Amino acid sequence: MFRQNGRHRSTGNMPAMANKRGNRRTPIRSWLKWLVALVAALSTLLIGGVPAATAIQPGKYQFLGLSQSVGGVQGSDPAALKAGDSFTLRFNLSCSERNCPGVKLEDQFPAQFKDFGITDVSVDSSLNSTVVWSEGGTPLDARPQKVGNATKLTVTPRQSFDGGTGLAVGQSSVSVTLKVPDDFTPDDPRNNQTIENLANLSGPNSATASSASSIIVHVLESLSANINASFNPQNGTYGSDGNVALILSVRGGANGRITSLVVSEPQGSKTPNGTSKLDESNPFRFFNFEGFDSMNRLPSGADTVRVDAYVYTAGSWNWKQGRDSADFMLPDGVRASQVAGLRFTFKGDMAKDVSIPQFVINLKQRGDDRNDDAHTPLTQSKTSVTINNTVSVQASKGNKTGDVSSANASFTLSPPSISVDSTQLFNGTDTNPSYPAGNRFTDVISVSNMGTNVHKLIVSSKQGFFDKDIKFGGFSPIILPQGAHSGKVTYHMLDGTADQVRTFGDSSVPANPTGDISGFDVEFDGGAGTIDPIEHGAHTTVNFTVKTSSDMTFPNGGTAKNSVSTVVTKVVTHNGLEASKELSSGVTLVKPVIELNVVKKVSPTQSVSPGASVIAQLKAGISSKTYALKPNKVTVEDSWQPKKLDVNGNVVNNDEAGDKSRNFWNAFDIKSIQPTPLPQNTSLDVQVQVNGRWVVLDHVPAKGNSSLYRLSAEDLRRKLHDACGAVPSDVTGIRFVFDSGNNSPFDAMKALDQFVAFTERSTRRDGTNAPGSNTDETDKIDDKGQIPTPYQIGNSTVLNAEGVTDDGKVVSVSKLDADSSGRHIDVIKYPTKDDVKHGFLKMDGWANIKYTSMMCLLSPSMRNRIWRSHLTSCGVWIRT
Repeated sequence: MFRQNGRHRSTGNMPAMANKRGNRRTPIRSWLKWLVALVAALSTLLIGGVPAATAIQPGKYQFLGLSQSVGGVQGSDPAALKAGDSFTLRFNLSCSERNCPGVKLEDQFPAQFKDFGITDVSVDSSLNSTVVWSEGGTPLDARPQKVGNATKLTVTPRQSFDGGTGLAVGQSSVSVTLKVPDDFTPDDPRNNQTIENLANLSGPNSATASSASSIIVHVLESLSANINASFNPQNGTYGSDGNVALILSVRGGANGRITSLVVSEPQGSKTPNGTSKLDESNPFRFFNFEGFDSMNRLPSGADTVRVDAYVYTAGSWNWKQGRDSADFMLPDGVRASQVAGLRFTFKGDMAKDVSIPQFVINLKQRGDDRNDDAHTPLTQSKTSVTINNTVSVQASKGNKTGDVSSANASFTLSPPSISVDSTQLFNGTDTNPSYPAGNRFTDVISVSNMGTNVHKLIVSSKQGFFDKDIKFGGFSPIILPQGAHSGKVTYHMLDGTADQVRTFGDSSVPANPTGDISGFDVEFDGGAGTIDPIEHGAHTTVNFTVKTSSDMTFPNGGTAKNSVSTVVTKVVTHNGLEASKELSSGVTLVKPVIELNVVKKVSPTQSVSPGASVIAQLKAGISSKTYALKPNKVTVEDSWQPKKLDVNGNVVNNDEAGDKSRNFWNAFDIKSIQPTPLPQNTSLDVQVQVNGRWVVLDHVPAKGNSSLYRLSAEDLRRKLHDACGAVPSDVTGIRFVFDSGNNSPFDAMKALDQFVAFTERSTRRDGTNAPGSNTDETDKIDDKGQIPTPYQIGNSTVLNAEGVTDDGKVVSVSKLDADSSGRHIDVIKYPTKDDVKHGFLKMDGWANIKYTSMMCLLSPSMRNRIWRSHLTSCGVWIRT
C-alpha cells in the first residue's frame, strides 16, 4: 500500500491541469485558449506557413508528470514499517506532447530518514541517465551506505531527440530501496510519526512536477531482561564451614531504554508474604546471608538500588522494604542472619542492553534447617538434599513492566563422604615374612584420608599381636598428617593396668610406655575450635620396632611360631561420622638357624702334570631367606684330613670319610692366594696348617669399603718362614676367617669367595709314588700315554659360621663340601703321541714356560685349552 499525492498528473496529449498549488484558471478560459491555438495552427497550415520559433516559456505548460509510491511493504496507508524493514520508493516519470529537454529528478530525503540504509537504486536503462548523490550540496563519489543529515538524489535523463537530450515523450521509472535501522527503538522521536518524502521532476520547457509518499515506523515497546545463576561450589557437606557464592548475571533484552530492573532471590512467587515456612527450593533454609560482595556494582545508568529483605516477623515470613541508596544496604533494623530472601530494585536511565556481568550473594551454611522447628543439627543428617533455587528479573519503563524472566541454580548438601586407606609392610618391603626369633623388625603402617576433610585420624594396633615373646620396641619419628593439630598415643598395657597416654608434636618420637603393652592407638586430632581440618589426601606413616625373644616357646615343640599383626585405621568427622579399614599381616618367627653352603672348585680339572698350577675357589654361600639368621663370623677351611658330619651336625676328622691318599692336598702344594674379595667393615685372618697345628699367616683389619686381598708366592713363602719357619710344601691346610662384628652381618649380597693357587707336587705326601714304588697308577702306560690318577676335590672344605640374634643369643653351624658328586681332579697326565704329532713338546713342567712363547708353540686347539684352563672364575689370568 502506498500514499500518492495526485498533483501534476498529465492527461494524455492535452496539457495537464494546473497544479493545485499553481495558477487557478477557470475551465472556460482554458478552453478558449485551446480554441485560439487550434485556429492559429489551422491557419498556418492553410497558408503554407511554419511554426513560430518562439520557445514556450518555462512553467507555462505542464509537459512533465511524476508519481511516487512505496513498495515492498504491506499494510495501511501510510506504509507501516518496523525496525529492520526494507521499503522501495518508486518514481514514475512521464513527458507528454513534446520532448522535455534538460530534465532532472531530485529527491532531497527528509531529515527523518537519517541513518536509513540505502540498499539499492534502479533506473530504467532507456533513460541513459546520470545519477548523482550529494550530501549538504557536496557531490559524493559513490552511493552512500545510509542517509545522512542532508542527502539528495539527482537523476538526469539523457535520452536523445531532435533539439537536445532529456526525457523523451513517454514514461519511465526510478526506484530507491531503503532500510529502517535495525536498532530503531521505541524511544526514537520518529517512532509512530508519519514521514513524508517529496520528489521533484523539473525541466526548462515544463512546469515542475512534484510527488510525495509517506511511511510510518511503528516499534512497539518490548521490556525484557535475562538472568543466569550458579552456585560456587555446587555441592558441599553438612557441617562444612566453607563459604558458598550465589553468582548472578543480568542482561537487558529490551528494545528501548529501561528505568527499572528488579532482581529477586528467590523468585517472587517463591517468597509470598504471610507464609509460615520457606519454600522447599529456598537456599536460605540451609544458608545464612553473609553480606554483599565488595565487587558488586550498580549497572550502568542506574542511580540507586533498593534492597528489600525477606524476614520472619510476627510468626510469618514477609518482605521488608529498604530505601533507595547509591550502595547496597539492608533495610533498617534487619540483620544479615535474619535474611531468607533478597530483592534488588535498580533505578535510573539504563540502556536497552544494560548488563550486570556478575553479582555475588555470599552465603554460609547454617547449623540447622530454618523449616525444622526441632532445630536438628544438619550434621546429623544421613541423606543428601538438593536445593533447586529459582531467581528472577523484571525490566520496567515508567508504568510499563515486562515479563518476569527466571533461571535455576542447584546446590547439593550431603553427609561427608569419608574413607581411609592403609598398608602394612614389615621392614619396609616385606609382606607375611618369616624372621629369626630373637631379632628385631619394623612394622610400617601407612595411612591416607581418602574422603572429605575429617577431624581425627586414628591408627590402632589391636591386642593379640604383642605378648611376652613379641614386644613393642618404640616408635620412629611421626609426621602429623596435613591439617592435624596434635598427636596422641594411648598404650594398652599387657598386664591389664590402666592405659598410658603420651602426646607428641610434628616429626617427633612419642615417649615409650612403662611396661609391656598389648596394643596402642595413635590419634591425630584437628584441634579445638575447628570442624574438619585434616585434609583430603592427608597422609602419614606410623613406624615402630618389634622385639622378639630367641628363647620363645614354639607351639607343639616345633621351630616356628605364627603371629598376626592386625591394624585398624579410622577417620572421624567432627560430628561423629567415621570410616575405618582393617588389615592383617602374618609374621612367622623361626628358631634361629644359619643357612649356608660351601663349594670347592678347581680349574683346570684334568691334564695337570707335575709343576703345573691350578686355582682352587672356595665359595661360601649365605642364604637369602628372611627367616635365616645372618652370620657375622664365617670361617672357610680346606685341609688334607678327610672329614665328615657327626650326629649333631658337627664336622669331625675321620679317615673313613675318604681315601686320604686320593685327597687333593696329597698331590698339591699351596703356592699363592689370588685376588680374593673382602667385604667392607670385615676383618680377615688367614691361617695355615703346618704339622697338624694352625698358624696365623696374615691379618687384615676391617675397612669402610670393600677391597681385594692377595698374597703372592714370594710373600707367602716369606710369611710362612716368619710365622713358623715352614715352606709351602709343609702346609696341609688353609683357613680364612671373616669377621664383620655384630653390626654388619653377612648376607646373600656379600661374596665370600677365596681363590688359592696350588702347584702339583712331583711326589705324593704319603709316599705312594716315591721312586721305585709300584702303587701309583701313574706308572701304568697304555698305547696312548700314561693313565691319570684322580684326586678328590671334596671332603676337605669346611664352612663354620656364627651369628648373634638381636637379643644376644649366639648361634653357630658347620657345613662340609661333601664329594657326593664324585668330583675329582686328574693329575700326572703326560703328552700322548697325538699331542706330540700336533706340535706339543714334552716338558718337565709348565712353570718355566712363559705364556707368550708357549702359545706360539701350541696348535690352535691347544691354545684354546690352555686359555680356558688358566682363567679363574673371577677373570684373573694366572701365569705359571
